Amino acid sequence: MEDDPPPTLAVHDDHPLALELASLRAAVSRYQAGLSCALRSPSNAHQLTHSLEASQAIEHARALERENARLKEEAAVLSCSLGICQTSATSNLAILSGDGPRTSWTCRPSSHAASIHLHRDALETEPQSYQKCLWAANAMTSLIRSLQDNDYDLLCPIIATCWRSAAEVYMRILAMSQGQTALASTAELIEQEIDTLIAAMQRLSCVFPIAGIYATKVQEDRASARATYIAPIV
Repeated sequence: MEDDPPPTLAVHDDHPLALELASLRAAVSRYQAGLSCALRSPSNAHQLTHSLEASQAIEHARALERENARLKEEAAVLSCSLGICQTSATSNLAILSGDGPRTSWTCRPSSHAASIHLHRDALETEPQSYQKCLWAANAMTSLIRSLQDNDYDLLCPIIATCWRSAAEVYMRILAMSQGQTALASTAELIEQEIDTLIAAMQRLSCVFPIAGIYATKVQEDRASARATYIAPIV
């Protein structure tokens, strides 16, 4: 038994699909006629080439206009960002060039942190480096104790990094005191200083969230260090 032929769909000449197809065929015919004419005549071929090049040039110009508009938008954003940075820099410069406790809160921790970075590599091996690092860390915790709660709103975010460098000094001193009974009292004092730094960073995190990240990291490092020298209770 032979398969029945597929049903056909009758489309009249006035159907939209038929009209669209006829239009496309007419356009193709015109294009083919124009191309054939251009190929027979050098002048027409040159004109066709010139028209194609002009079309490409127009498209390239439009692409350049779009790119120019995008660059203008980026320039506006960068200009706005630069204005914000300049305002911040002017504010910080005013703080640094002023007098009083606000200047001390900005400058002194930075100088103490710089001293720590200069001597921390030899902290465990050179007594002089040990003393300088410990003195700088203690100076920062002393300054923290002089802060009032509303003073934290006036601090700069760089102070959180300075406090973290002081915490690292204390952590390394704690590691040095492991197993040494003579340094037990020193370890207790160091723990108190670390608590002071953690509390200060947690308070500063209300203004600058990065300080809260530093505080959490210090707590994690201290917990990890304690696990190595405090025997678990069975």
